[in-house]
Amino acid sequence: PKQDPKFSLPALLSQPMLRLLRYPLFLQALKDHTDKDSKERNQLMDTITDVVKVTEYINEVQRITESYAQLFDQLLKESGLAEFGVSVRVSQLQSHMTAMWLNPKGHGLTKTWRKGQGPDIHCFIFNTVLVLLCIDQPTKKR
Repeated sequence: PKQDPKFSLPALLSQPMLRLLRYPLFLQALKDHTDKDSKERNQLMDTITDVVKVTEYINEVQRITESYAQLFDQLLKESGLAEFGVSVRVSQLQSHMTAMWLNPKGHGLTKTWRKGQGPDIHCFIFNTVLVLLCIDQPTKKR
């Protein structure tokens, strides 16, 4: 018999995450039905703020995983750093940020940048390595 997709391993593993992402809506509904001057309402507001931060973090990690995990694997394989114990798993990501490269001219990039402008650099800090990605995207023709 054909298996129900609701009971596949990926579907079952994602269920707790999906529930967590619904918590802000649930807590907001509770807050809306709580007395405006009550201690519980203030606690709910603090909890909503904290849960929203957690859900934003989860969404950001998911976005990074979908966008960069294959590239991280490719970089690790091509660099040969895996044999030295270097890991670039998203689960070991300590921080992520973007920066602007202010003087990219003459560094092998295909696009010419105006003075004071440059491509965005994505900085990923892992437990054992720092990865800087400059994705040189050609300009779109109008």
